[in-house]
Amino acid sequence: ECPTSAGFEVFCGSESMMNAAPTLAVQECEGLPSNPNIHGGSNIHCVGPYFLAEDSVLYALGGANRGAVYRVDPSILKCVDTRLRDSYGWSPRGVFQTIRDARVACAGYTRMSLECPTSAGFEVFCGSESMMNAAPTLAVQECEGLPSNPNIHGGSNIHCVGPYFLAEDSVLYALGGANRGAVYRVDPSILKCVDTRLRDSYGWSPRGVFQTIRDARVACAGYTRMSLECPTSAG
Repeated sequence: ECPTSAGFEVFCGSESMMNAAPTLAVQECEGLPSNPNIHGGSNIHCVGPYFLAEDSVLYALGGANRGAVYRVDPSILKCVDTRLRDSYGWSPRGVFQTIRDARVACAGYTRMSLECPTSAGFEVFCGSESMMNAAPTLAVQECEGLPSNPNIHGGSNIHCVGPYFLAEDSVLYALGGANRGAVYRVDPSILKCVDTRLRDSYGWSPRGVFQTIRDARVACAGYTRMSLECPTSAG
């Protein structure tokens, strides 16, 4: 909420705290305030910029008592059986070594599947929610280097020998396995824009002023939601 050139304030919380706050139109968190009940429909001293581009994602930063809420950990959505991925329409993009590059490769898509990690990197396929839902769902551990389903390569990862996790930007990503796709959102979008005037009563924990989403995630480690809110002159 309330970004300026100094940074933005970060508050850490939970899904229940997010849901306790009144929901606002997303544009209220994108520099277009209009709700007359919150500071007369203005962002008062919160003068922007209202977006931050980081790791190939554009983050809205909220406004005056307008909290842009995100997941702290943009977790895996599903682990799926990808043996029929071509018939579902997934688009192959090659082998990558970073989540940032995978997101760039899948720009324009909503889902990315990470598969078959080796020392050279992991395979990336781009798709959609419907493609993800068309594939049979597997236990998450199948995408974490613990294959057991005997119907997929006899319960093994064959030549996909890992490493099966990648730590990047304070997030630990599972990288799938042999025909085991770890599916993520390409864009870890804002979950809600919320009215934060009563944030203290909901239990949000203040963490200070930050200038990067990476540092905000570190500050909110152990929580599930982070609200980007009003700046100060420091940061």
